Amino acid sequence: MGLYAKSGRSISVNKLDDARKYLVGVQRDGYTMQFLAEQGFKKLDPSAQPIPNLRKLLAGRNDLWFSNNAVVASNLNKLGKDESAITLVFEVSETSVYIAFNKDTSDEVINRWQAALDQLVQEGAVWKTLSDRALTTVFPKAFQRMANPNPK
Repeated sequence: MGLYAKSGRSISVNKLDDARKYLVGVQRDGYTMQFLAEQGFKKLDPSAQPIPNLRKLLAGRNDLWFSNNAVVASNLNKLGKDESAITLVFEVSETSVYIAFNKDTSDEVINRWQAALDQLVQEGAVWKTLSDRALTTVFPKAFQRMANPNPK
């Protein structure tokens, strides 16, 4: 989850409190709106769907958009925009990616899954998949570190 700005804007957010001075697009009655309202934010611009928030951000009608990485990537794609159109200016919370197993799954099976994932990461297949789908900058930082052990 993070605060995104239109690329090229000189918006600096080093801590959540810095974002108070900006107009922030949020999901109406969703987690992002509730979270910022609980933090005392007043300059919120709620929309029922993510596409209007992204359009307002790109048009300069909002300064920031508070959303999660998957929603950002999906909606940039829907609008035919490249991931470079917006920039993550502040990560509010880090997201991790997990695979869940039934509680009765043996340690052997889980270890084989982990070994296969580790091999895909080591071979660069995870990073290539993210790169091919233009997800390298909007995916969670934690996953970027795992997926690209040798960043440029």
